[in-house]
Amino acid sequence: MNWMISANPNMYRHADAFNQFGYIDWRQKANYNKGDIVYIYCTKPYQKVMFKTKVEIINMPFNAITDDKDFWKIMEEYDKAKDGKYCR
Repeated sequence: MNWMISANPNMYRHADAFNQFGYIDWRQKANYNKGDIVYIYCTKPYQKVMFKTKVEIINMPFNAITDDKDFWKIMEEYDKAKDGKYCR
């Protein structure tokens, strides 16, 4: 299945995280399956799809994800993101 999600570059440095890790552990808000394709639309100032990804792992708890705290621009949002499941 194909999905499209939005990413706010004012909250998180997505390109830098992809460059360092090759993936992002993303808070899972949809019912993804392993192998799904997720297109990531970056909001202003880019306003375009910038990444095509493939889901590798689903339903990961926060304590199992890669530490990406350095890529967050708004630490309050990082703290909010600790709840829930993640996918890679």
